[in-house]
Amino acid sequence: MSAEGSRIKTLAELVGTAAVVLGLVFVGLELRNNTEAVKAATFQNLTDISNAFLMQIAGDPELARIQGTARAGGLRALSPADSTRYWQVERAFWVRMQNVFSQYVRGTLAEGDFFLYRRVICDADRGERDMWPEHRGVLTPDFVRFVEGCWGAPGAGAY
Repeated sequence: MSAEGSRIKTLAELVGTAAVVLGLVFVGLELRNNTEAVKAATFQNLTDISNAFLMQIAGDPELARIQGTARAGGLRALSPADSTRYWQVERAFWVRMQNVFSQYVRGTLAEGDFFLYRRVICDADRGERDMWPEHRGVLTPDFVRFVEGCWGAPGAGAY
């Protein structure tokens, strides 16, 4: 091969290498943008679900009364019928909070966004804590450890 042909081949290899590197940089940037979009969509979805849950309680005077009674006085302050309704509300709450936790662990919920939900979980009111033993058995072990860890239960881990 002539010197001219060798230079052309070397130049073509350099251009090809540069194109591959630029392509990888572009893919990396797109992946980062996509990850941020997924995190934003996840947070928006969780916020919408939480707002709908809260508005349902706010829009139903009986549920609002039951929630307030349990929050202030725990389960003992509820009648058997109210306790049954409260159980349903609490199951929905814990399943939703487990989903939030799962999204955080998977990396689809940003640390700053999870901070808000961590406070909701860790600052559970009296009624939620009283009802916890009835719900913990249907929740994932990692989530149970997280909840009990932020409540200060012995042997529980925190995230």
